[in-house]
Amino acid sequence: MLGRNGIRCDICSDQAELLDAMSAGAGAVLLTEEALASADTSALAEWVTRQPPWADIPFVVLANGSTSPRTKTAAARLSELGNVVLLERPLHAEAMLGTIRSALKARSRQYQVRDAAGALEQAVVDRTRDLEDARESLEIALEAAEMGSWDIDLASGKARRTLRHDQIFGYPALLPHWDVATFLEHVNAAERDAISGAFDAALQSGSLYVECGIVDAQGRNRAIVIRGRVRYGADGTPLRMAGVVSDITDRKEADAQLAQAQKMDAIGQLTGGVAHDFNNLLTPIVGSLDLIRRHHANDERTQRMIGGRWKPPNAPQRLRNASSPLPGVRRFSRRQWTLAG
Repeated sequence: MLGRNGIRCDICSDQAELLDAMSAGAGAVLLTEEALASADTSALAEWVTRQPPWADIPFVVLANGSTSPRTKTAAARLSELGNVVLLERPLHAEAMLGTIRSALKARSRQYQVRDAAGALEQAVVDRTRDLEDARESLEIALEAAEMGSWDIDLASGKARRTLRHDQIFGYPALLPHWDVATFLEHVNAAERDAISGAFDAALQSGSLYVECGIVDAQGRNRAIVIRGRVRYGADGTPLRMAGVVSDITDRKEADAQLAQAQKMDAIGQLTGGVAHDFNNLLTPIVGSLDLIRRHHANDERTQRMIGGRWKPPNAPQRLRNASSPLPGVRRFSRRQWTLAG
């Protein structure tokens, strides 16, 4: 009857043949209650328990039609089969066909679930591999930039960090515990309140940027910069804060040296400008003196005055004997002047 209605069925002569057919991929099993009662079904029950998690092969059992209650042994054997549909005899042919078709459809859906679960599992494996690759690439990039990453659970206060993060604070290995309070302990005392306020403000603004000085575990003064972002829940509650930290001590020192060099360069330019202006002032003076020297070549007194060798006859002794702290330059007063060099 099943064959005439397009349902392929194989008749098994014993339980061993039935187990082989089930292992080959049977869609459903049709049994009589008498066959269960007359044989040892422990092997069949064991096969049922070894099914994969997605599988639950359906059993259609033709009951014996007895009006008396089933014995405990008969009820236990039916229970061991798991997915059982009982059909009481006598029954209509359409009832059997409908039950078998429903069982096969349910079995087909189990295979569909298996395939979907396999595809989902493979997708999870691929996605996990992609995330691991992305994380490894991120760690390489952060290491190349000498940055450490951190992620704080705002509910528990616990933080996950990379090794580079703790190394920036002077620790050779990851500490067992880290939180905002631990970080603030390293911040310079003069900046601690301001940095704590910046963390509180970041919970409202959603972003964090602080630049501060710290004292690391080795007692060294360092300069760091921290950037972070806040993740919020559906109700707007801040859940996590994650970001990066970098050591900018060398950059700060380079900036200070550059500022000093720029300052010295500015002083040099200013000094050069003053010297140039002073030289412009001296040029007409020297030129005028040279003209006087030429026009009064025979006047010894004038020549001495131009050469800086003239002394007033009534000059005080301290002025006549005054010496200059700089070579080639003489002190002068209202009655005495001289030209350098």
